[in-house]
Amino acid sequence: MSQSSESSRGGPGRAASDGSRSGSYTRRQVMTRGALGAGAAFGLGPLLAACGSGSSSSSSAGAAAGGEITIGSFADPSMVPFYKVFLPKFTAETGIKAHYNQTSYNTWYQNSQNDGRNKIGAYDIYVMDDNWVPQYAAGGIIQSLDKLGLKVNPDILEKGLDQGYWPPRSGPRMKAFANDAPQLYALVIIDDVEMLYYNKDYF
Repeated sequence: MSQSSESSRGGPGRAASDGSRSGSYTRRQVMTRGALGAGAAFGLGPLLAACGSGSSSSSSAGAAAGGEITIGSFADPSMVPFYKVFLPKFTAETGIKAHYNQTSYNTWYQNSQNDGRNKIGAYDIYVMDDNWVPQYAAGGIIQSLDKLGLKVNPDILEKGLDQGYWPPRSGPRMKAFANDAPQLYALVIIDDVEMLYYNKDYF
């Protein structure tokens, strides 16, 4: 499973809306207005909308706004439609250019930690493995999407959302976070599906 979340940057802001307004926003507004992302088919519709217009009628205004965002990821064939199909559509609708940088799994794990911990600000969005979320959220590497005002798409399954919360909404917790209210730090992009199959000739 993969997750997408906004990095905790010390650099310039990014373009975003809190989902309650129409219109487009400049890149600098993201720091104070909300989170970004891309690709409704991957469960990132709310983040994409945050980067650009709140309605289709404002796409021309979004194109005039311009700006850039940078997404970092580990190489994954399932993300090809995301950066080849959805990111160009996002740019066409909002005028915001999206840079998609990918590398090996282990390299991206180290690079994203270094970027977030040291507030380098090289990336606006991290694509993460789901087991990174607790470490990144507790360590201040990524930002709370709740605090940024993100309104989650109701089409996203609750079980998928659970992966992006810290501390977890249910189950055991670390003592240091036992009394903290769960906050959403990441949105699921690719949810895993378990299957059981067998050869009926042998069973």
